[in-house]
Amino acid sequence: MKKIASLLILLFLFSCSSSSLSKTEENASEEKKSLENQSENDKKNPFLQDNQKNKLEEEKDKNQGKDGSESSKTRKSGTQDSDSNLKNPKDQDNNEKKDLKNSKNNTFEQKKSNTESETSEKKDKQGSEQDTDPKTGKKENETPMTDNPSKKTDNTVQSEEEKKKNEENNLKDRELEIDLEGKEYFKYLSNWSEIGEMPETNNAFAIIKIEKKVYILGGFTGKSYADSFWEYDLSTNKWEKLPPMPRKRAGFSAVFFFGKIYAIGGINQEGALKAVDIYDFSQKKWEKGPDLKTERFQHETVILNNRIYAIGGVGKTSTEFLEPNGNGWKDGPELNEGRDSFSAVHSGQKIIVIGGKSSLSMTNTIEVLSSPFYTWSIYDRSEINRFGFFALSYKNSIIIVGGFKNLSGSNYYDDVYIYLIYAKAMKKLKSLPYPLANFGAVADKNSIYIFGGRSYGGLKKSILRMDINNESIGDH
Repeated sequence: MKKIASLLILLFLFSCSSSSLSKTEENASEEKKSLENQSENDKKNPFLQDNQKNKLEEEKDKNQGKDGSESSKTRKSGTQDSDSNLKNPKDQDNNEKKDLKNSKNNTFEQKKSNTESETSEKKDKQGSEQDTDPKTGKKENETPMTDNPSKKTDNTVQSEEEKKKNEENNLKDRELEIDLEGKEYFKYLSNWSEIGEMPETNNAFAIIKIEKKVYILGGFTGKSYADSFWEYDLSTNKWEKLPPMPRKRAGFSAVFFFGKIYAIGGINQEGALKAVDIYDFSQKKWEKGPDLKTERFQHETVILNNRIYAIGGVGKTSTEFLEPNGNGWKDGPELNEGRDSFSAVHSGQKIIVIGGKSSLSMTNTIEVLSSPFYTWSIYDRSEINRFGFFALSYKNSIIIVGGFKNLSGSNYYDDVYIYLIYAKAMKKLKSLPYPLANFGAVADKNSIYIFGGRSYGGLKKSILRMDINNESIGDH
């Protein structure tokens, strides 16, 4: 009897275990079907698809006896905002409840952090408002803003690349403002203003400044080539007519060399010229000088180490130079690029030529002729293409003004740049009051003067002036 009783007890326990296991499997199957049905209903909602997909994969891992807790956390980290808005009517198992609790805790901590940050910002704002004068709108004891690593906004957050770029730009700006001696570069003190007029409209003339006098020679007046020779007094704003040149010419160059003015090359109704005419101030008359080796017009001349260098011109890469009491012009070093209608300046022991054009295109190259080697080299490429502009040497920089935009000469620039030679940096300055090309310009201590030129609507005869700082530019 005891054996029979034991067998009955074992059969009863086995039956209960099988029934419990069957119910567990049925519950798991029903939960899976419920999730699958809900997934089908939510397929049309793009915001819930990824979330439900993660739940199905998680349930599948659990049924297979795999530990999917780490992958579940990884997936949910990207959909935390979506999970917080979902409400599942079915009961979740213990693991899901733990994950949901952790998610809520993380959300609570995030909201708490955001609330503390907002409270801190409000306190800062309230303190700032209390320090503000309601009458003037200014803050008391206002100090410059500095970056606060604990409180960054969209305006203060910058990538490392942006910070590096800004630092480089600030360095360039600082180099443009301070020369090697620590003095400031020039500053505009006023706008461009018209202070007078030339005796006649003119462009493509030669211009020289000697002390407080400006000399304007030849040019094209709109009707014909000119042989005129005018003296303008910067102090009195008055003109005086001097003896005319022996021949009419435009597109030529002039220099003041050992007490005399040299008018070199150019073009007139007879064609390109190689003639050189010299004005002797002591005799108050013109005399013939040594001819160039070749005809040149729209070229430049610069003095370096007691030599007059005639550089380039239409169709030219050649240069030639004249020495005092020498036996005429001698061949100089060849340019790397042929150019005309460019500008050239003397700076230190160098001649610097900028821009210009050839018959086919404009150029932005900057070439330098240095002593004692006297060879041309490409020094830099500027940010601007133009011809028919004017350049002025100023300390360790070059001021570039106006010019033509295209080869046809139908469009003009009104901009002004400063080019820092040693830093190879270009910065835009205050523009002219109107576009201009083929004009003349000089600098005198604290002012820049612009004479005549060509613009939309025809030739000009106005004189413009811009005041700069009190640092002397010097005679160039």
